[in-house]
Amino acid sequence: MSSNFVLGAAILALGLLGRVSPADCDGNGIDDAADIASGASDCDGNGALDACEVLDIVRFHPMEEIPAPESSISRIMSVTMADLDGDGAPELVAGGSTPTLSVFKRGGTAGLELMGEFFLHAERLSLTPLSLQAVDMNSDGHLDLVAGCDGGSLSVLLNEGDGRLGSPSFYSRFTLFLSQDFSAQHVPLHDADGDGDLDVALGHPSTGKVTFLTNDGSGALARAHEAITTSSWSALFAEDFDGDGDRDFLAARGGPAVSSLVRNNGDGTFKLPEEFTLDHSAEYIQTADMNGDGSLDLVYQYSNDSVGLKLNGGRGVFAPQRRYRLDYPHRVVIGDVDRDLDLDLAVRIEHPGPDADDYSTVTVLLNDGDGLFRMGGESDIPPTQMFFLGDIDGEVGLDLIVTPWEPGKLLVRRQESSQTGIDCDGNGIPDACDIEANRLHDEDGNDIPDECERPFHRGDADGNGRIDIGDSVSTLSFLFLGDSEPPCRDAADTYDDGVLDIGDAVSILGYLFLGYEEPAAPGVPGFPCSRDQQKPRMTGNLGCKEYAPCDSRAPE
Repeated sequence: MSSNFVLGAAILALGLLGRVSPADCDGNGIDDAADIASGASDCDGNGALDACEVLDIVRFHPMEEIPAPESSISRIMSVTMADLDGDGAPELVAGGSTPTLSVFKRGGTAGLELMGEFFLHAERLSLTPLSLQAVDMNSDGHLDLVAGCDGGSLSVLLNEGDGRLGSPSFYSRFTLFLSQDFSAQHVPLHDADGDGDLDVALGHPSTGKVTFLTNDGSGALARAHEAITTSSWSALFAEDFDGDGDRDFLAARGGPAVSSLVRNNGDGTFKLPEEFTLDHSAEYIQTADMNGDGSLDLVYQYSNDSVGLKLNGGRGVFAPQRRYRLDYPHRVVIGDVDRDLDLDLAVRIEHPGPDADDYSTVTVLLNDGDGLFRMGGESDIPPTQMFFLGDIDGEVGLDLIVTPWEPGKLLVRRQESSQTGIDCDGNGIPDACDIEANRLHDEDGNDIPDECERPFHRGDADGNGRIDIGDSVSTLSFLFLGDSEPPCRDAADTYDDGVLDIGDAVSILGYLFLGYEEPAAPGVPGFPCSRDQQKPRMTGNLGCKEYAPCDSRAPE
């Protein structure tokens, strides 16, 4: 374990991201300028402590209440952000313990402006929206709202074009003549009949059945047919998991229970379920493309000690999990926190305290681009019913938005800045200072130490100095069997697209046996050794920690 990691963990434990002032980045109670005057290292003289500059961090401002006019919602239960009025800035839509949705216009640091409140039922029945989705249900180019409500009901509100919502269309177990309730928290939307309109899938968790509602093009829904997923499930998704252009169903269950993937035949009918088992205590399951390969992966939390990830190999076959240790994770939210085009994780942590003196934090895990994560900081939040990520002020990046248990309140920690550490060799000293002191070298003048741009050969994933079938095996073992990562990830990235996936392994086999084009520069063994000229963390540069076949050769 590097000294840099230990130092970083200590600083984060002191509360770098929100518990202290940015002028006291290491949390020791002393202003950074005073620390430097007393001898703390600032090797490049820029007024920032070296110990803070080497960290990967996202900083948030202190918690504040979002100024907003009174709405009728007494306790917020569901939130989404979407551009309803087409002006390019998303509105905030909130639903709660009253039968209305409140739509707020984003007002920067000034807060929110109430655009309107819209009933979920024409007769104003008491409903609580548990899920909100903003989609175009009638193909008019405007986002409508689909609300899954308690009691097994669904409400569709069409956008009138200026952000105002029309009269709701209401569907329930009884109006649809269903024999059982459906889940309002998981309402997949997809084009089931191939006519270009979004249809609705209503899942019945206790029996594993799915009832399809077809859209007639105007946003009106009618019951169509049923399909079987598995015996029961806790989360239902309708996505193209196998990459054939049709949406499949994934009925997921945590724990030892069986989950299943139901593949779409392409004509709206489905194959028999393919069963698999998630890890023992997995819960709160979500789907997202976490490594940028175009396939949807599984993200889930373990109730006591970690969050997990299963990468999809592209055909609906999921690799063994990767786990990241975090005590008492309670909820995982996915979003591009640091705006580097990779999806990151924000994890709410419940810290049990004596005499019910519990407190909560949000830990950010930053994505390296291929589904590998690094700590990006921890921020305090109050005891909360839910939190989510959203750009509430249209400024730096995604903010932490919190709905506390106090009725009617909405709180935010606005993002202040994000920083990628500048210590590629992990010695706790900024790279620029290492280069200046000749501890590291920068012969090509790109501000990246040459030692962190190790020369290599493309395609030699196992680092044995040859390109052969073993390189494909090495990459596949890393992706799907949990083996250690390649010592030089750049070498394994066959065509230099910045993503390590099954395509790299297939491309090596194609090059060897089917006449595929040669791997990208600097070329396969036999070509001169060279470095990747793109900066670390940029697309196309995954880094190269070790590549023995080129260690004794001068890079070109």
